[in-house]
This record gives sequence, structure tokens and C-alpha cells, in this order.
Amino acid sequence: MKLKLVFVALAAVTAAAQTPYAGSGPLKYANGEFAGIHVQCAGLDITVENGGQVPVPAGSTCQVTPTLVNTGSAAWLPTAQSAGGVVLHTSAGDLTLAGSLGYLQRTGLAPLTVTVGQTSLDITGRLNIQGTGPFGEVLHVTLAAQ
Repeated sequence: MKLKLVFVALAAVTAAAQTPYAGSGPLKYANGEFAGIHVQCAGLDITVENGGQVPVPAGSTCQVTPTLVNTGSAAWLPTAQSAGGVVLHTSAGDLTLAGSLGYLQRTGLAPLTVTVGQTSLDITGRLNIQGTGPFGEVLHVTLAAQ
């Protein structure tokens, strides 16, 4: 089983145009989407869609937990795989994938802990195959200080 997962994940080094991936443009077999972003702050517990804005009390410390869906045909390998492992790079820190994730499977990642100051906090990010490049939907959620 492990050999199959490695083969499928390494197949993602092909660009969508059937050419070898050169660091830009979409990867052919790798894709992912956000199935919701769970935001928890003092007195607030809500799940929003990617691109959403959440009003939060200024000065709050919040937990932001993205849920991801693998919508590409390549299985995602855990971040522990230094070559081919998937990680979510965000403006608030990196989130790791604990185990393999097959086509149309979903997983919640560990929460990001952020503190919202007196102004809004934008959290952005992108999935990345280590040693290859970024893929999938771009994360963007705004915590709007109230």
C-alpha cells in the first residue's frame, strides 16, 4: 500500500499541460479545497467558508482549524515525508498532515493559535508538496476586530 501512495503522490510532478512541473502553473494530479474553517475565540464558536470574515473581540486569542478535502487523484502523503509530504503553509504558521489522505477524503488539521489585535487579521495560506510546489485552493479568512 505504501508504495502505491508514494507512486501516486510523485505523479503530481507533472504539470496540467502534460509537461514536467517546473515550479509554476498547476500540478496535474494534486488538488485540494477547504471544507470549512472552524474559528473558536472566547464566546465564539463558528465554522465559516474559505474567504469568510469573522467578527471577533479585539485582543482575543483564537483557534483557527481548517478542514481540507483532497480533490486530486494523487494521495497526499504525511508531512513527515520530507519529499512528497503535504503541508499547509499559512501566514500564521505551518500546519502538518498527520497521515495519508486519499481522493475525496477529508481531514481537520491542528488548530492555529492567533491573537487578534485592534485591527483585522488576515490569515492566508496554500497547500504545498514538499520538494515540489504549491497546489490547491488558496486559504483566506479574516478575523475582524470589533
